[in-house]
Amino acid sequence: VAICDVYDALTAHRVYRQGMPPHKAIEYLISMGNHQFDYQLVKIFLKNICIYPKGTVVKLQSGETAIVVDQNESWPTRPILEVVDDHKSKRMKRSRIDLTKYLNNNIVEKTKL
Repeated sequence: VAICDVYDALTAHRVYRQGMPPHKAIEYLISMGNHQFDYQLVKIFLKNICIYPKGTVVKLQSGETAIVVDQNESWPTRPILEVVDDHKSKRMKRSRIDLTKYLNNNIVEKTKL
Protein backbone atom coordinates (compact mmCIF):
# COMPACT_ATOMS: atom_id res chain seq x y z
CA VAL A 1 0.00 0.00 0.00
CA ALA A 2 2.90 2.36 0.76
CA ILE A 3 4.25 1.96 -2.78
CA CYS A 4 0.86 2.87 -4.30
CA ASP A 5 0.47 5.79 -1.92
CA VAL A 6 3.90 7.23 -2.75
CA TYR A 7 3.35 6.78 -6.50
CA ASP A 8 0.00 8.57 -6.25
CA ALA A 9 1.47 11.36 -4.11
CA LEU A 10 4.34 11.90 -6.56
CA THR A 11 2.22 11.95 -9.73
CA ALA A 12 -0.84 13.87 -8.47
CA HIS A 13 -1.13 17.60 -9.13
CA ARG A 14 -1.41 19.58 -5.92
CA VAL A 15 -2.29 23.23 -5.33
CA TYR A 16 1.33 23.86 -4.29
CA ARG A 17 3.10 21.89 -7.09
CA GLN A 18 2.68 20.04 -10.37
CA GLY A 19 2.65 16.25 -10.30
CA MET A 20 5.81 14.42 -11.31
CA PRO A 21 5.72 12.60 -14.68
CA PRO A 22 5.04 8.85 -14.22
CA HIS A 23 8.47 7.79 -15.48
CA LYS A 24 10.20 10.01 -12.90
CA ALA A 25 8.01 8.61 -10.11
CA ILE A 26 8.86 5.07 -11.24
CA GLU A 27 12.58 5.90 -11.23
CA TYR A 28 12.16 7.17 -7.68
CA LEU A 29 10.38 3.99 -6.57
CA ILE A 30 13.05 1.82 -8.18
CA SER A 31 15.81 3.82 -6.50
CA MET A 32 14.08 3.33 -3.12
CA GLY A 33 13.79 -0.44 -3.62
CA ASN A 34 15.56 -2.20 -0.73
CA HIS A 35 15.76 1.14 1.12
CA GLN A 36 12.23 2.38 1.80
CA PHE A 37 10.38 -0.42 0.00
CA ASP A 38 10.77 -4.13 -0.55
CA TYR A 39 12.22 -4.28 -4.08
CA GLN A 40 10.24 -7.43 -4.93
CA LEU A 41 7.03 -5.54 -4.16
CA VAL A 42 8.18 -2.60 -6.31
CA LYS A 43 8.69 -5.05 -9.21
CA ILE A 44 5.19 -6.48 -8.71
CA PHE A 45 3.77 -2.94 -8.68
CA LEU A 46 5.61 -2.10 -11.92
CA LYS A 47 4.21 -5.21 -13.64
CA ASN A 48 0.69 -4.04 -12.83
CA ILE A 49 0.80 -0.48 -14.12
CA CYS A 50 1.45 0.88 -17.57
CA ILE A 51 3.40 4.13 -17.60
CA TYR A 52 3.16 4.61 -21.35
CA PRO A 53 0.16 2.78 -22.84
CA LYS A 54 0.25 1.93 -26.54
CA GLY A 55 -0.63 5.00 -28.57
CA THR A 56 0.88 7.49 -26.10
CA VAL A 57 2.74 10.29 -27.91
CA VAL A 58 6.04 11.22 -26.29
CA LYS A 59 8.86 13.70 -26.80
CA LEU A 60 12.38 12.28 -26.58
CA GLN A 61 15.51 13.85 -25.16
CA SER A 62 16.85 13.82 -28.74
CA GLY A 63 13.99 16.16 -29.76
CA GLU A 64 12.10 13.52 -31.74
CA THR A 65 8.39 12.85 -31.32
CA ALA A 66 7.33 9.21 -31.14
CA ILE A 67 4.35 6.96 -30.46
CA VAL A 68 4.52 4.03 -28.03
CA VAL A 69 3.91 0.82 -30.00
CA ASP A 70 4.89 -1.82 -27.42
CA GLN A 71 6.11 -2.32 -23.86
CA ASN A 72 9.32 -3.73 -22.45
CA GLU A 73 8.09 -5.74 -19.47
CA SER A 74 11.47 -5.69 -17.73
CA TRP A 75 12.00 -1.94 -18.38
CA PRO A 76 8.63 -0.16 -17.97
CA THR A 77 10.19 3.29 -18.46
CA ARG A 78 11.79 2.28 -21.78
CA PRO A 79 9.08 1.22 -24.27
CA ILE A 80 9.37 0.48 -27.98
CA LEU A 81 8.55 3.55 -30.03
CA GLU A 82 7.81 4.55 -33.58
CA VAL A 83 9.41 7.89 -34.37
CA VAL A 84 6.99 10.08 -36.30
CA ASP A 85 8.86 13.38 -36.35
CA ASP A 86 12.61 13.79 -36.71
CA HIS A 87 13.40 17.33 -35.60
CA LYS A 88 16.75 17.31 -37.41
CA SER A 89 15.46 16.68 -40.92
CA LYS A 90 12.21 18.58 -40.25
CA ARG A 91 10.12 15.91 -41.94
CA MET A 92 7.92 13.05 -40.94
CA LYS A 93 9.64 9.70 -40.83
CA ARG A 94 8.75 6.33 -39.42
CA SER A 95 11.35 4.22 -37.66
CA ARG A 96 11.21 1.98 -34.59
CA ILE A 97 13.34 2.55 -31.52
CA ASP A 98 13.65 0.13 -28.61
CA LEU A 99 14.70 2.43 -25.77
CA THR A 100 16.41 -0.47 -23.99
CA LYS A 101 18.97 -0.37 -26.80
CA TYR A 102 19.41 3.43 -26.77
CA LEU A 103 20.18 4.25 -23.15
CA ASN A 104 21.39 7.76 -24.02
CA ASN A 105 17.89 8.75 -25.20
CA ASN A 106 15.00 9.17 -22.75
CA ILE A 107 11.37 10.19 -22.73
CA VAL A 108 11.13 13.71 -21.39
CA GLU A 109 7.37 14.26 -21.59
CA LYS A 110 4.04 13.10 -22.92
CA THR A 111 2.91 15.34 -25.74
CA LYS A 112 0.48 15.59 -28.66
CA LEU A 113 1.06 15.24 -32.40
